[in-house]
Amino acid sequence: MPADAAPAAAPVTAGVTLALVVAISLRATGALRLWAAALGLEVGSLVGGLVFGIYDSERVLEAAWVGLPPFAWPGIDLSLGPDFWALLRHYASSVRHQQFHDTNVITVRVGPAASM
Repeated sequence: MPADAAPAAAPVTAGVTLALVVAISLRATGALRLWAAALGLEVGSLVGGLVFGIYDSERVLEAAWVGLPPFAWPGIDLSLGPDFWALLRHYASSVRHQQFHDTNVITVRVGPAASM
């Protein structure tokens, strides 16, 4: 909030927002009740901005609204840290190799850990 704003700016803005949300929620019918929060925030913001001047609109007007993020290669991390070894142990304990006649069968257990 700007330093030169009135001391009552924030409480009045919050009060208007709350009063409108409660009024719409209790008195309106149908789909308008679903919009109570959005309408309350919009009217409260307008009261705070137009009546008290507590919003700085210059940052919004100067913002770059359309643009692309800078392209950079994200990189590949091939380090084998503690997380890797913990996951490897878990996955290795979930895989089971069996031989059925001349066929190798590899099964992967999915679900809670249980003894094999």
